[in-house]
Formats: sequence, structure tokens, C-alpha cells
Amino acid sequence: MGLIGMEELADRFVELAALLGDRSRAKILWCLLDGKAYTAGELATVSELSLSGCSNHLRKLLEAKVLKVIPQGRHRYYSLYDGEVAHAMEAFASLVGAPIQLKERRSSTPVTLRKARSCYKHLAGALGVAVFKAFQDKGYVEIVLDEVYVSERGLRFLVAQGICKESEPGLTAKLKLCLDWSERELHLGGWLGIHLLRWLLQEDWLRPSNASRKLTVSAKGKKHFNEVLGIDTDEL
Repeated sequence: MGLIGMEELADRFVELAALLGDRSRAKILWCLLDGKAYTAGELATVSELSLSGCSNHLRKLLEAKVLKVIPQGRHRYYSLYDGEVAHAMEAFASLVGAPIQLKERRSSTPVTLRKARSCYKHLAGALGVAVFKAFQDKGYVEIVLDEVYVSERGLRFLVAQGICKESEPGLTAKLKLCLDWSERELHLGGWLGIHLLRWLLQEDWLRPSNASRKLTVSAKGKKHFNEVLGIDTDEL
């Protein structure tokens, strides 16, 4: 790399360091280290800023690709841009000896709905988030340029389980993800979310409630979620 290239990188490094060195922005980033997404109002509270002041900081962090924003209904939720940013933030924290602990966020969601519920026609709640993570861990979905698709391994899994047919249209289309409103993490939506919940109900892994959107894990489901996806539903 030539001298000009090195100077450009040095300038960029200085700009980024200055951006992260602001006390209010540091508080925002520290809050987001738990891996969840928060609204501007929530981040304004933890950073002790006005909403307009916090929004200004968020805009700068978005422009620098330190944060990303996910629109969901009437709200916009902010989170760290990716795993590399999170790793960098944790490395900074380790330099000052700060312990990295996941914060337990208090939710206004009724306890009966937090574990598992239907969201439109797909699975939501802690179980929905766990299923999406399991799909990632097992390589059933892959991320290409920030878009999520079913992988070849995932397609074989879906067909083998009877969740969908190999000839079904739309299997190569990008997946729709929803930001779970109680967990503040992503769960599967769109066509895969619809097929998956329908199958989970048909196979009696989950049972619906007549009175609400609550879903209950059956004894069969408890066993198979663990065996097939490595999810211990008792720990959710």
C-alpha cells in the first residue's frame, strides 16, 4: 500500500475514533452491546440526551456504518451494524477492564406471550428467535450482501422434514425477517415463517390457544425442538 493509501486510512481511523470517543455515543454503543435493538427514545434515556440530540448522534453512527436501523411498524430500531463492530466495541471495553455482561431487558410483553406466540402467520417470541438462530448455526440459511436466503443444506432439511416441497415456488427468494417486539431480535417471517409455523402446528410441536396468540410447546415439541434444532425450550 502506497503512502497516499496509508494517509487515507489514517484519516479514516482518526474520524472513526473521534466518532466513538464522544461520551454520549459511547453510552449508546455500550447499551447496544447486548445484541438487541432499541428505539431512539430508549437510547436517548440511557445516554441522558434529548430525543433530538440522540437522533443526531444516531444519524452519524448510521452514516459511519457503526449502527443499522430496522423499520418495524411505526418504530425504527437501532442495533450494532454487524458482528465485527460488536467485536471492536468489546475489544475497546476490554482495554479498560470493563466486564461485558448481557443486560436483562425488562419487557412490557405479558409473560404468557413472551415464550412463544403467533405473529401474523409465523412463530414469534423467544422460541421464534431461537429457531432463527438455530437455522443460522446449522447453516440452513445464509447471508449474502445483507440479504438472507435458504441454503442448499437448508432446502434439503425443509424438504426432508416435510416443511415444504422441493417444487414449491419461491424457495430461492430472499427471506423476510421480523424484529420481534418482545425479544428485540430477529425471527423468521415471510414464506418460510408461514410454512414453518403451519408445520409445527400440524406436527403437534406447538399447540394454539383459543383465547390469545399464545402457543404452547407440547411434550413432543419439547423433545423434537431439542433433538432436531438443539433448542431447550425449558431455558427460554
